[in-house]
Amino acid sequence: MLRFRIDLLKSLLCADLIGFHLFEHARNFMICTHRLMGLDYEFRPGGYLGIKYHGKMVMVRVRHIGIDENMVQNLMKDKKYNNLLKGFDKVVQNKYVIASLDQFHSLSGLKNKLLGFREFLLMQKEKSKDIVLIQFLTPLYEIYG
Repeated sequence: MLRFRIDLLKSLLCADLIGFHLFEHARNFMICTHRLMGLDYEFRPGGYLGIKYHGKMVMVRVRHIGIDENMVQNLMKDKKYNNLLKGFDKVVQNKYVIASLDQFHSLSGLKNKLLGFREFLLMQKEKSKDIVLIQFLTPLYEIYG
């Protein structure tokens, strides 16, 4: 049994949004908050689950991200892709590449990530020219569509 399980749940519930890849994980989280803390979850307008904690509604979201393997394989065979890849290889040659995929909405934490990355570069000035961040964003219509 996890000794600090209630403290861990309380910490998570301080967030505005808690995301899970699988519904089973979200269900387990909601059952734990109910059994250990007496909290109830409810369906909210807009089709999301919420847990009321200290006067605020914590949104629980389930969204898994998958990759279409056939699409990637077809893309890798495309001439245009391979030409772009050669140019990309020249740009990032001998550099550290950080790639990130985020959803483009106000709860994604993107602003804080970019501010943190900026701070990291300022702290590592001698290495900053050797680090490249590639940021991918999923469009809004994929989130709400």
